[in-house]
Amino acid sequence: MGRLFLIEFTGFEWNVPSSATMRVNVVSPGWVDTPMFEQLAGDMKPDLFKAMPARLPSGKIATAADIAPAYIHAMESAFTTGQTLNIDGGQSII
Repeated sequence: MGRLFLIEFTGFEWNVPSSATMRVNVVSPGWVDTPMFEQLAGDMKPDLFKAMPARLPSGKIATAADIAPAYIHAMESAFTTGQTLNIDGGQSII
């Protein structure tokens, strides 16, 4: 059922034999200082990035280097499946 849902949801069918193991994981980053965030926030970015660290348990805004290990883990760990990895500096627990 999960495989059929993914095909219907994404409109994409992987050419994977039905006997093959399929793992699906999601990395859900929080606040990350990237050029894309600058495009989205525009002139508000400095104020947002000044206020947010004080609200996060990590006390900082992430960089791409902070988030990248989660993607590597999701790809390399054969026993990790069906997980959402919240890499958000603790925002999901506040």
